[in-house]
Amino acid sequence: MGSPQVTVIVGGDPVQRDLEGTTTWGDVLAADIPGLRGVAVARVDGELVDLDQPARAGATVEPVLLTDPDGLR
Repeated sequence: MGSPQVTVIVGGDPVQRDLEGTTTWGDVLAADIPGLRGVAVARVDGELVDLDQPARAGATVEPVLLTDPDGLR
């Protein structure tokens, strides 16, 4: 069986990413958004979570930017 994966959505395009060891949602998103520029939190399976929360296999994650309505909360 392969490595545990998550689905990352940046710019509307879903991409599968392997989870390497202990990682956070910030680590997962940083692969597509260098320095997490403008990212406030992550949306994981529809719920807002802090970027320092542990990532879990099988989830779908997308960035919530500071300019997004949910990023302003």
